[in-house]
Amino acid sequence: MPSSGKVYDSPSEAVADIRDGASICVGGFGPPQNRPASLLRALAEGGARNLTLISNTFSYQGLAENEQVTKFIGAFGSSAYARGVASDRLIADGKMEFEATPQGIMTERLRAGAAGIPAFYSPVGVDTLVADGKERRWFDGREYILETALQPDFALIKASRADELGNLGYVGGTRNFHPTMGHGCTNYITERWSPRHARSRSTTSCRPD
Repeated sequence: MPSSGKVYDSPSEAVADIRDGASICVGGFGPPQNRPASLLRALAEGGARNLTLISNTFSYQGLAENEQVTKFIGAFGSSAYARGVASDRLIADGKMEFEATPQGIMTERLRAGAAGIPAFYSPVGVDTLVADGKERRWFDGREYILETALQPDFALIKASRADELGNLGYVGGTRNFHPTMGHGCTNYITERWSPRHARSRSTTSCRPD
């Protein structure tokens, strides 16, 4: 199969195809260096609006400060390192919808989207706000809620290795969420990390290892 991957000279070129109204999942967990920071900054500078962001935490506050995100799907609506940040204020003021999704369920929703499974039942969060507005059913004496698959338009991820075919390699913290985010959508944009430099790679219709 011929490669449809591209290597860009700058993060801004790599995210140029992300338009208003796009849905974007962002990999990363824990320290900021595990996130595709260069791509997130370029997205904020590019100005695309009415975005749906899918991530463990709100990945880059610059997007909230610019009010570019209208819906956030994730485990934490705030920053993992600060309170009272821009994303907190947008949620509190009703300017950004927050769909609370436990980490494991977010991962499974992305896996389901990649596998062509439209929805599945889970007992996680039955007695919490996670269940608000969702269909409920009982199986073998236990209550479950219906979770729908996630199929975002783009993924912004970070990897330690990348080739022209779109194959990616991960070490350490880059294993957290990045592989799942890459599998969950057709178009993924990868920031390749090394101790000395990062490159931005945009790959379409390929799946990361």
